[in-house]
Amino acid sequence: MLKRRSHESLNTPLLTAIGIGLHNFGEGLAIGASYAAGAFGLATFLVIGFGSHNATEGFAIFGPLKKEEVNAVKVVTLGLIGGAPTLVGTLIGGSFYSSLLSTVLLSLAGGSILYVVLSVYSHTSHSLDNRLLFGGLLCGFVIAFATDMAIVAASGGAL
Repeated sequence: MLKRRSHESLNTPLLTAIGIGLHNFGEGLAIGASYAAGAFGLATFLVIGFGSHNATEGFAIFGPLKKEEVNAVKVVTLGLIGGAPTLVGTLIGGSFYSSLLSTVLLSLAGGSILYVVLSVYSHTSHSLDNRLLFGGLLCGFVIAFATDMAIVAASGGAL
């Protein structure tokens, strides 16, 4: 019974790392596509923004393991599953540029973000008031819009 519990407790971090990795792949595509398009200011701000955002994702992956003994190989493996897709996406997105490809890659990145938002909403909608959830979403969109305006202003309108 103890082995089964341990196995189940390792499934949650693995599935979380895979989900975050897929999301991070889309972020990498956005970074690479903006670099390939020559929008270096946007690429820089995306790296800073995604980097600060991703710094907290380790808690989601490793939180369920707080009471487990996990060796360094598993920790590194879970970290690579969650983080390496950002680099891979950046390399793919930045390798070549076309308007169509840029649109597709940035749409994929936006879709992955939307997927995460809807996934979090579906898991929390049972335990929280809908007004609170939609208020949080609205605040998030307002902050994202303000951040976008700040990026455009910082780039001198070159984006």
